[in-house]
Amino acid sequence: MVTVTVRFWFVLFFVLTIVAPSCVANESELAVSGPSLSKSIREAEKAWKSGDFGTGLKLAMKARELAVAGHKVREEAEACRILGEIWFDRNENKSLAFYSEELRCREKIGDKLGQAYCYNASGILLKRKGLYFNALTDYYKSLRIAETISDSSDRLGRTSSAAFNIASIYDTFHFYHKSIHYYQISLDCEKRLSNREGESLTMANMSITYRKLKKFDKALSYAHKALEFAKKLGNNEETIRITNNLGYSYLKVGNIKKALELHKEALDMAQKDHVDDMLPYIYSGLGEIYFKLKKYTKALKYQLDALQLCKEDDFRVLIYRNLTDVCIALHDIPRSSEYFTRYKFLLDKYYSPESFAKTETLMNAFEQEQKDKEIQLLKKDKKIQDLLKNGFILGFFTVLMFLLWMISRYRMKQRMNRRLDNLSRHDPLTGLSNRRDVMERLRLEHARSIRNKNPLSICICDIDFFKAVNDTHGHSAGDTVLSRLALILKDSLRETDISGRWGGEEFILVFPETDLSGARETIEKLRKQIYGTPIQFEGKSIKITVTFGISQCMSEEAVETCINRADEALYKGKASGRNCVVSAG
Repeated sequence: MVTVTVRFWFVLFFVLTIVAPSCVANESELAVSGPSLSKSIREAEKAWKSGDFGTGLKLAMKARELAVAGHKVREEAEACRILGEIWFDRNENKSLAFYSEELRCREKIGDKLGQAYCYNASGILLKRKGLYFNALTDYYKSLRIAETISDSSDRLGRTSSAAFNIASIYDTFHFYHKSIHYYQISLDCEKRLSNREGESLTMANMSITYRKLKKFDKALSYAHKALEFAKKLGNNEETIRITNNLGYSYLKVGNIKKALELHKEALDMAQKDHVDDMLPYIYSGLGEIYFKLKKYTKALKYQLDALQLCKEDDFRVLIYRNLTDVCIALHDIPRSSEYFTRYKFLLDKYYSPESFAKTETLMNAFEQEQKDKEIQLLKKDKKIQDLLKNGFILGFFTVLMFLLWMISRYRMKQRMNRRLDNLSRHDPLTGLSNRRDVMERLRLEHARSIRNKNPLSICICDIDFFKAVNDTHGHSAGDTVLSRLALILKDSLRETDISGRWGGEEFILVFPETDLSGARETIEKLRKQIYGTPIQFEGKSIKITVTFGISQCMSEEAVETCINRADEALYKGKASGRNCVVSAG
């Protein structure tokens, strides 16, 4: 009896001290894995957003562990989203790792909205790290997924974000026309969402890109609209940013007094509201203004202040360039050399010809994908026609007629294939080669010129004051001008030369086996011909002029570098009065 009693108490002690606590712990974990897991995630988000980083991180990590253990994929995704946001401004690599885990979860449960968000967030982080090509890849993935989201509001919101970020990458790499295209997509989405804040942000960025394109009327117009929206919304930070950028646009058009007034206004607001992130941009702008006023000591001070506060390498490139110019003006050659070396290092690091080439390859691939969709629709229509004809002929005609139909079908297929190929390679308005076709042919000519040691020249040209044609005579007149100019270009060149529409009112001309002087001679004749040939539209004569920039490709340089030099020569021509031919140095 004593033995039984001892055994009973021993078992009871074992249950109370070891088994029971274990059961309680398991029940607690199960409880958190149930409804309170969602509550734990909400509390984690609430904690870090209120500024309690430590508690938010601890709760989110715990929630993630429990979600993984309980195979709760949706909850794991939410916990990872919070962790990605927590580390977003603290540790880019950790943030990217959590967004990658979240993406796997979103893919597993088929959450397209969440997938688009993950790609967009990771793109922003990759851009910060200077991995522009990787960032652009993720932005494109985000855009592709966003376009398939069923809910209209979610689709527009995600499409706008992805398009906006794609535009910012193209702006960084000086593909300004493409940048405007994607900003316009973003702006259209924000308008449909009636999101005034999003409209203001997008128009402010479009203003900056138009300024870089030297389309100052549009730059100022968009900036003023954006500023009006920002002020109405009471968004002080955005008001400061737009005021500063508006001042910079006035500086570029030569209104230094207005530029200085707006920069000082932006500085006062930024200091008053403690918007420190804007200070590097304001200081750098003030430095450029005082440089224009030849107050070099002041200019140096503001540029150094901007450099001290700047956290972004892509903006440091501009500051180092400005510091180089200021130090040269101050006859401080050692410091100018030091700043130029830093400027060149960052330029080579982030904006090498290889980076440009990879970015353009991705851009062309995405555009080709869009055209392929168009082509697939044509093929689908073609198949429907084939099926209808097939059924009709089989029902009513003899074997001989069937054979004749097969021949007809083969010929139709050949015509359709030619039509599809033409669609994918030619600009529909002008009939000239499109950007993709020009680049393919240009790369072949470049390789041939290197192999045969023959010269190769490239020309980028742009119609002067084309906006005035549209504004005065209408867009139909603008289209007529573009198509007639294309005919003049095509008729004036040799069969071996290449002519293409580069974008908007810009065209590209390629001259194989032609050096810079030979290309310039041809282009000068062409310029005079265009100047002396008014274009007829609905009984009116529209006189146009064109500015040309030419460069000769060096054997050791990429095609993209040669194009960029021609583009720079074009804008020198624009700045010097238009209707001229400028050769790259």
